[in-house]
Amino acid sequence: MRIIRTYILSFLSLLLLHHDEFVSADAVGTASHEQETAVSADGDTMTRVFLNEVSLPPKCIDGSPAAMYIARNKSSTKYIIWLQGGGICENLDDCIQRSKGELGSSKSYDPTRQASRGMLQNNDDNPDFRYWNKIFVPYCSGDVWAGGDAVASNPFPDTSSWTGFFQGHMIVDAVLNTTRDQFGMKDATDIILTGCSAGGIGAFLNCDFVADYAKANNIDAKVRCRPEAGWFGLPMDTYAYFTANSTDPDPRKLQYSNWTAKISPWTLYSPAAQECAAAVRNGSEVIDFCDGQALGPVVCCGLVPVLYKYIKTPMFVTENTADSYQVFTQGGCPRTTSPKTQAFVEYVHDAITHSLVHEVVNGSMAHQNGLFAPACLRHCSLWTEETADIRNVSLATAFGDWYFERNNNSMHINPSMNPATLLACAD
Repeated sequence: MRIIRTYILSFLSLLLLHHDEFVSADAVGTASHEQETAVSADGDTMTRVFLNEVSLPPKCIDGSPAAMYIARNKSSTKYIIWLQGGGICENLDDCIQRSKGELGSSKSYDPTRQASRGMLQNNDDNPDFRYWNKIFVPYCSGDVWAGGDAVASNPFPDTSSWTGFFQGHMIVDAVLNTTRDQFGMKDATDIILTGCSAGGIGAFLNCDFVADYAKANNIDAKVRCRPEAGWFGLPMDTYAYFTANSTDPDPRKLQYSNWTAKISPWTLYSPAAQECAAAVRNGSEVIDFCDGQALGPVVCCGLVPVLYKYIKTPMFVTENTADSYQVFTQGGCPRTTSPKTQAFVEYVHDAITHSLVHEVVNGSMAHQNGLFAPACLRHCSLWTEETADIRNVSLATAFGDWYFERNNNSMHINPSMNPATLLACAD
């Protein structure tokens, strides 16, 4: 039963105060980009490197060369690879528009950029990772870092002569090859793959690939992943169906990602996905709300909450319990002060929290993985801000403690639905 709890009045007043701080689908990408390019401490200048010096140079949607940015520290053997977020090509028209800007083309990429805040910053707020080699990979494939199709195509149902390149997974591979060959990663001792939103999904999907790459190339490195705001794919009604008390025919939002099955996606061909598919076929894995898919229910093995338990490489999941993108953008909830908004926020919060507890805290990989899930009505996470702390522990501290094995407390979650708590760290 969906219940509106007793916080409605205070929630409404606080929501009104924070109303201008909520961002739309387009603004999510813009706000993230502005945050990533904010000027940080000296020595954080990242230099653009086009990924051309590999056997099959990957391309952005429009065919321009994919790129990475690196802040090199030759005295360090430690590497952070950050995958940028920016949604998914929702349909043909959206993809065509992406191909004309930075989310689908490298034509306007600046020669340098400044390292973003969070794990890539070089200051006292980031003592554990400030001196690592830092790599930022712009997102220009529109495929949540999954695509592996070598040729241009139109994977959408619309009839059109337009074609684009969808090579997100190939870009990750090229980043690894380029960093190994040109920037010392052949001698790496530590590699962390991370990213937010679509980049968080990409970190989940490519985590084992990075670890396997290191092994195959005789790189004796500790490989870990920190996906952020990538816990997409839970079966949840949109706001319209929720408020009408009716059944959403596509609760996992597969309509937005089904086209990726046509671009040789890593979501179908990775070892983790193959193991999941085998479990589906033998009946040991039953995935609800995946009926009617062209490739059968195995297509849902590419959804993060389903795929998670099949990923072998240790990871530290970072996810806000009331993900604002899943509430307002994907969920279609209006930014109003109505009781229905409160109820829908609670509904999404409960779905995410329950899934994280079941799959991460109590799941089969709990012995090696970690979690930081603050009570925030927010998409991407806050690295050190106190408003997002859990029991006075920040994300930066929690992840550092897990990575360096400083203590045994690896699971941090705040299930609170208190509106003051959710909105104190809202975006």
